[in-house]
Amino acid sequence: MFKLAKASIYSMLLALLLASCSIGSPAPRGTAVISVVNSSTAGRSALSRSAGTLIPEEIPSVISFDVSLSAVVLQDGEWILSSDESGNIKNESFSADYSSETQNLTITGVKAGTYRVTLVGRDSSGNAIMNGSSEENLVVTPDTSNEITVNMALITSGEYTGSALMTFDWADLAESNEAIKEAMASGGLVFTLYYRLDSSSDWIKGESTEPSGTTATRIEFLAENLPASPGLDIKYVLSTESGLVLNPVLTVTVAQIYSGLTSTPTGTEDGIYYIKAEEVSEAVNVYDVKWEALTETSAKISWKNQMADGDVLFDYVNMTCTGSDGLKIEKPNNIVTGAESSITLDGLNPKIEYTLSFQAHHKTGMLSPIYTLPDKFVSKILVTGIEINESDIPENLAVGDSFVLTA
Repeated sequence: MFKLAKASIYSMLLALLLASCSIGSPAPRGTAVISVVNSSTAGRSALSRSAGTLIPEEIPSVISFDVSLSAVVLQDGEWILSSDESGNIKNESFSADYSSETQNLTITGVKAGTYRVTLVGRDSSGNAIMNGSSEENLVVTPDTSNEITVNMALITSGEYTGSALMTFDWADLAESNEAIKEAMASGGLVFTLYYRLDSSSDWIKGESTEPSGTTATRIEFLAENLPASPGLDIKYVLSTESGLVLNPVLTVTVAQIYSGLTSTPTGTEDGIYYIKAEEVSEAVNVYDVKWEALTETSAKISWKNQMADGDVLFDYVNMTCTGSDGLKIEKPNNIVTGAESSITLDGLNPKIEYTLSFQAHHKTGMLSPIYTLPDKFVSKILVTGIEINESDIPENLAVGDSFVLTA
């Protein structure tokens, strides 16, 4: 039988005891003191309330912070975020109450190490409204207080969202404007918000209001989940409950959208947008329509398309030609590519009066009201030349005499 000496047994037991103590011993920890700058909203002047923009009227106070300490390591002369074997960033997260009187956040029990500090400030409703990161790394040493400064700012980017509130009023048009009267009689007006991050981006459809109903003459439109941005382009489309566009660009504005905050308009009367009569008209459809006879049974129809900021507002136009003899020629889905368009009508009957109607399909996905031209057009027999028989011309014509030629 194999036997161990007492000294060897004691050595093994001591080693196991030391190992167990080492495994169970806590990692060295220290205290992080974070000095928060610019989180107080009292008397804030950072918001530029220029006319025609949407910005928050007030900013709520920050009452708590999400604190994230992300470990960094020095590699090739640069500090980079440290990750575990699975690629997850090594960090510690804390939550701390805060008041503008405190100015400092004290976080105890932080593992010794080097960190990048990130703060997210929240209001009393839990909305994230401010954030900031330390410009330098925080070095936490055991059993000491370690200080760092973080500058805070309103959140205008990233995955955060804010809201825009616009009030529209059409009381002055409810009895005098035919388009508004018809829309109200059939269920009311609908407002749709579109936004884009910059002038080179496509418009993105946002939220729409419920139909205003047959009696309402004012509506508050709160559009939520807009991407936080210091300069978000916003436009509103006015339509009927059935989807007919009354104005494809009722108003275009720039919005300062901040995380968790609601932006309201500046530069408008009482903060309300009053719709004008000239903003609700047939100008949302094609205009300057012209008829040019090509043969006695064909004609060229040309028109101009509505433009905004150099871009055509339509993607296609439907046209119907109706004759006094009952003939109807439909030309749907005429693709629009620029400021002017034209098509050729064939199969017309000579000397018949024709009426033209147009309906534009907007890039917003909505249809304009049908626009019927008040003037009628006639497909005429074109005279391209006359042959004269000299025997038809009377002899000895005097000044003032007349005669008839037949073609």
